[in-house]
Amino acid sequence: MNNNTPPDNVVKKLDEVFGYIGTRAYLSIAEQLDMLWHDIDEGKLDKNGEWYKAIKKVKDDNPKPENIKELKEELDELIRLENA
Repeated sequence: MNNNTPPDNVVKKLDEVFGYIGTRAYLSIAEQLDMLWHDIDEGKLDKNGEWYKAIKKVKDDNPKPENIKELKEELDELIRLENA
């Protein structure tokens, strides 16, 4: 393909592989640092701290695909075929 627009099957596979990243809405760095400071100050720099719980919730609500390795291999093959 000579234009810069990837084919639909590649775009769909990219979304399968990396789509979860765009749905993860983390707190700002400033908010995270403040949470970490309070967790350290309260001796909660472990899984009981507010920072850990906030990050864990984002990751749990927007999980990485369990078959990420296979999806990346499929994506690589689609790209290889497009460039052949």
